[in-house]
Amino acid sequence: GYSGFKQVIDAIGTIEMVVTCPLTDWRLKSPELDPAVEENWAQFTLETAVHQMDGDLALWYARSRKTSAYGDFDRALRQQQVMEAILRTGVDLDLLPRIPALWDAYKQTVETNMPLSVILELAAIAPDVRQKGVRHLGYPLDARVSWREPVTKASVQLPIWDNAQPTLQQLLQPADLNRAGGRGLTVEIITNNWPAYRMAAENLSWQGFIPVYTHSPDPDPATTTITYNGANFKGSYEWLIAWLFDQYPAQITLAPDNDNPYDYQVRLGYDFDSCISHLEAP
Repeated sequence: GYSGFKQVIDAIGTIEMVVTCPLTDWRLKSPELDPAVEENWAQFTLETAVHQMDGDLALWYARSRKTSAYGDFDRALRQQQVMEAILRTGVDLDLLPRIPALWDAYKQTVETNMPLSVILELAAIAPDVRQKGVRHLGYPLDARVSWREPVTKASVQLPIWDNAQPTLQQLLQPADLNRAGGRGLTVEIITNNWPAYRMAAENLSWQGFIPVYTHSPDPDPATTTITYNGANFKGSYEWLIAWLFDQYPAQITLAPDNDNPYDYQVRLGYDFDSCISHLEAP
């Protein structure tokens, strides 16, 4: 499957990836080198930044087995990030007419029972999906237990249903983060630092918010402040946006008489740290 994954990225050129946490792992010094030769490997660090990734770099990013507290769960999250970047690139480049050719190339290395007709239907609604936003739900860390299958000796994760129930219920309910009118919660990010905005926007988008950039001519303050333009916090997901900026919900200011067109205003400060684990989201 991974070779087809790389093939699709190279077919569309590059994908833009916002990397919010640095990643260090072993990587082949050049893609054509023999991976069986130890000298062909070197430590490689992908810094926090907006990267234009070709298929080789995106494949390394998605497959990296960097040791972390979340293991393969963290790896799966990065794979989802790459798949979303492919979606965004496809929408931006208006690749719908090329879908049949791309799918024909991809299915040579991927086994699936999904017909081209369904792929085309999904591709047609992709712009709307992107505009309204997608919230990603992480499987709770306390809702699984490691277990080794006695015959095959395979290491697997078994669900703890009581702990998983709240997250699973969210999957079966309409996402109230996207309101009935079809518009998600908008967050105006005010900052003098464009790269910092891209990092904040990536984290917000991952949780389903819609970020909007406003340039500030003044240097960013020391601390980040959050304002909600509403009379109360009902349906505001204040606990989630507070977590994204390492704050408590009580630190968010209510502005009931503010005529700002956005739901939230975030004045980004120097204390902003984009490196968070979405697997810990509340």
